[in-house]
Amino acid sequence: MTRTARRLYLQAYRRWLEADRRWQLTLRHATAFVPDTEMRIVWRTGHAGSRVRRAYEERARAIEALHVARNAYLGAARTQTSTLRRIVLRLPRPV
Repeated sequence: MTRTARRLYLQAYRRWLEADRRWQLTLRHATAFVPDTEMRIVWRTGHAGSRVRRAYEERARAIEALHVARNAYLGAARTQTSTLRRIVLRLPRPV
């Protein structure tokens, strides 16, 4: 595992946590503002251009970036472990 891949993965994870927290707070504020519409699908995605929609899309982008970073991290880990476990045997030639 390279430091860069690990750092990229952790940074993407932190960004996802922040975006998810912002999404949850936005939903809580929207529900407090209009409590009767809490269960409608509109609050889950929001209207185009609304704060709820922006938070939802930011969270979706953070999830996609997290998946890409995770694949890069795991790919780097696989590459490193496969090179470390390679054993070369030198056998004598038959006489």
